[in-house]
Amino acid sequence: MILLVFALGVCAAKGLAKSEILVGRDYLALKNEFFWRTFRFDKAGFYTTSYRNLAAQKEYCPSASDEFAFAIDGREVTGSPSSKSFWYDRHTVDVSQPGRRVLHIELVGVLGSPAEKISVGLDYIFYDDSPFLRKGLTIANKSDKEIAITNLDVERLNLIAVSPLLTEVRSNHGQDLTRIPYSGGYNDSVLLVWNPRHEQGILLGNEAFGVLKRTEVYLKPQRIAVGLTRIDQHYPFKKFLAPGEKFTAPRTFVGFYQGEKWQDAFEGRYADFVRTKLGVRFFEKRNYPFSFYNSWEPWHGDINENLLKEAVDAVAGTGFEIFAIDEGWEDALGDWNPDPKKFPNGVKPLCDYIISKGMKPGLWFSIATIFADSKIALQHPEWAIKDKDRKPANLHQIGPWNGHDMVTMSLGTPWYDYNLQKIKQYIRTCRLAYVKIDLAAACSCYVQDYDYAGDYEAKPPFYKDRESSYYALFQRVQDFLDDLHQAFPDVILDCTSEVMGRCNLTDFATIQHADVNWLSNFSWDSAKGTLEIRQLNYDRARVIPPATIFIANPSFEKENSLYGFFSIAQSIPIMLGDPRRLTAERKTWYAKWLAWFKEMERKYRFSAYYQVSDVFDRPAFSNWDGCYKFNKEQEGGVLFFFRNDSPDAERTFRVFCLNPGSTYRIYSPELGKDIGVYKGRDLIGSGLKVRIEKPYTALVLGIEKIK
Repeated sequence: MILLVFALGVCAAKGLAKSEILVGRDYLALKNEFFWRTFRFDKAGFYTTSYRNLAAQKEYCPSASDEFAFAIDGREVTGSPSSKSFWYDRHTVDVSQPGRRVLHIELVGVLGSPAEKISVGLDYIFYDDSPFLRKGLTIANKSDKEIAITNLDVERLNLIAVSPLLTEVRSNHGQDLTRIPYSGGYNDSVLLVWNPRHEQGILLGNEAFGVLKRTEVYLKPQRIAVGLTRIDQHYPFKKFLAPGEKFTAPRTFVGFYQGEKWQDAFEGRYADFVRTKLGVRFFEKRNYPFSFYNSWEPWHGDINENLLKEAVDAVAGTGFEIFAIDEGWEDALGDWNPDPKKFPNGVKPLCDYIISKGMKPGLWFSIATIFADSKIALQHPEWAIKDKDRKPANLHQIGPWNGHDMVTMSLGTPWYDYNLQKIKQYIRTCRLAYVKIDLAAACSCYVQDYDYAGDYEAKPPFYKDRESSYYALFQRVQDFLDDLHQAFPDVILDCTSEVMGRCNLTDFATIQHADVNWLSNFSWDSAKGTLEIRQLNYDRARVIPPATIFIANPSFEKENSLYGFFSIAQSIPIMLGDPRRLTAERKTWYAKWLAWFKEMERKYRFSAYYQVSDVFDRPAFSNWDGCYKFNKEQEGGVLFFFRNDSPDAERTFRVFCLNPGSTYRIYSPELGKDIGVYKGRDLIGSGLKVRIEKPYTALVLGIEKIK
C-alpha cells in the first residue's frame, strides 16, 4: 500500500501535525484532532466508509455511504458503488491557507449510466482547530444536451452518534425538541442530532438560502441527508444545465460534539466556527457602525423633508451612528425618484444634512416588488413575474399598498441591472452607509397560498419553468447583494426576512451575502414588546450570530424604553420612534451608554458573541433571562441580566464562559463603580449574585480580565 501524508507545516511522522490528508492506493482520509473521515474510491464510486469521533473514540459511520445524491432528468445517481454512476478520476490538495485544508475530488460519469458525460467535483474543507468539515459539490454537464438536476443531497451519509436509541433532534435553531425520524426545512440552518445517554451529538449545517433548505435525519435507517428541497415539495429545487454549464451547490457541514449539555453544542467551537470560518460579511468588516436609527415607526411612509430634518436634529447627540430613511421617500416603488411633494429638494440634501450632524445616512429600497403603475412597470410588463393565469403577480401580499396595486419584477430579467444601477447611484450621490433591501422576490412572508409563489413564465437563461424559478430567483438575490458589496464594500447591506420569503427567517446564506437581516417588526409597548425582542433573539442566536440580527421596533421615547434599549443591545442597537419627544436627560443617557458600548465593541467586539448555555431560559413574563457576550480570547465583554415579572429580586448566575485561571473585574458602567474582583473558577462554579430591585428592569455589567 502507498501512503502519502499532507500535513500542516511539519512532518506528520513526527506526530506534530494538527491536520492531515492521507492518501492510499484506494482510499483517502481526512484527520485532525477531532475526527478521522475515510473515503474509498475505485472505478465504481467514491464514498465514505468511516467517520470517527476521535474525542469520544467512537465510530459514527456504521456502513458505507452514498456520499451525495441528485437526480438527472428524474433518475437518481450517487457516489455509492451500488449506483454505478461515477468513478474516481483524480484529487488535488489546497494548503494555501495556514490551518486550513481543502481536498478536491473529481468524479467522472460511468458510460451507459444516467451520469454519462456528467462530472462531479467535491470539496472537503477542514481546519486544525475545528471539529467541523464543510463540503461543496459542483456538477458539470459535458454532454451535448440540456439536463435537469433535482433532489440534490450535497451530503448523504450513514451517520449515527453511537446508537440510534433515544436519539433526539434539536431543530428550529436549537429551540425545538423532536425525535427521529425528522425532516428539516427552512428554519434548520443547523440541526443537532443528540444522544443524551452517551452525551454525544452531530451538528448538521445547511448553507442554502431561505426556503430551499432540506435536512433529513433517519427517514431511512442510519441515513442523514443535507441539501436542497425535493421536486415534490412546496418550494422545489430544480436547475437546468445547458451543455458545458456548471452548477455549484450551497455548502453543507458536519461537526461532532461531546459534553453533558446539549445546549453547549451550539456554543464554544460551533460559535467559533461560524464566527471565523463561514464568511459572515459583518465579521469581515473592521470599521462598521454599531447603532442605527430608522424612520419606519411611528410614521411608516408618511414622511417628508421637514419632518425628517427635525428627527435628525433630535437624534444628533444621542450617539446613534446611522440615520436610516425607510419607505416613503420615493414617488413610486420601482422608479426610485424622490417624491416631489414630500422631498422637493430630493433626498441628497437630507443625506448631506444627516452627515453634517455627525451621522451617516441610510435608505430603503425594494429588490423586486414595486408599484404596478410605476413608469418602469408600465414600460416593461415583460419583466414581471407571472401567476398561474399568466398575469403579472404581486408575490409580496395580495392587495394594494398605499392605494397602489403591486407587481413583483423578476430578477431573471433586465430589471436586475436597472434596479442595481439605481441603488448604486443613490449610494454614490447620497454617500449612503446603509441600504435596506426589502419585500418579496420569489415568495412571501404573508401569502400562505403555495400556488402564489415563483414564476409561472420562463425567463431564460435563468429559469425555464416555475420549479426552476425558485432557486434562480434566490440566487439572483445573492448575486445582487454581492454586486453591491463589490462596488461598496463598506456599506452595510440589510436583506430583510421579507426578501427571504418567511417571517423571522435568517440563515448563513443571508449573512454571507448581506451584512444584517431586518428580522421583524414588533410594535408593542413594554413589557411585551421588549420581551418579544429578547425572545426572538434567543430563538435565533444559538445558531445565527446576533450581531447580524435587526429586531424592530423598540421606540426611543415610550415608557420603559430604556429596558427596550438594553433588550435590543443584545443583538445590535436599532431604535425607532419619534426622537423629537426625547428629553435632554434621555439623550444624555443614550449618549453615555452608546459611548460605553462602542468602547467595549472596540476592545472586545462583544457583539460577535452570545452565550446562554443552560443558565438562561427563554425570556418569559414570570422569569429572569439574559446572556453573556464574552470574548474568551481577549477576555472581556458585557453581561446582560433582565428581571421580568419575577417575585425574586436577587438571583445567582454561573458565568460559565470564563477562563478558570484568570481574575476578572466586574463593574457597573451606569454607576461608575466596581461590583467586585473574582476568580474565574469561582464565577464558573459558584456564580455571580445579581440584584435587580424592580420588575421589568435590566442590569448591564462590564467584565474584563485584570490578571
